[in-house]
Amino acid sequence: MVEGKVGGGNGEIRRNVKARITIHLDRDIIRFFKHRASQTTKGYQTLINEALREYTGLQDQPGMMTDLVKRVKRLEEELSR
Repeated sequence: MVEGKVGGGNGEIRRNVKARITIHLDRDIIRFFKHRASQTTKGYQTLINEALREYTGLQDQPGMMTDLVKRVKRLEEELSR
């Protein structure tokens, strides 16, 4: 998940800021997702993204990374005492 500031300098954080990447996938994987996309109103890249979110457990968990960072900082503080 990539988080970033958006808007007119209001500091609002959005969950689904996309990052452009290059990735090499097997042709059968691409065919699978393109076929599934042809049966829905979603694009194949969206379906791949959703599959990755489900696999990683990041779906429907806004702020998960922020919460994780806070917990790590808390643990670091406790360990440094």
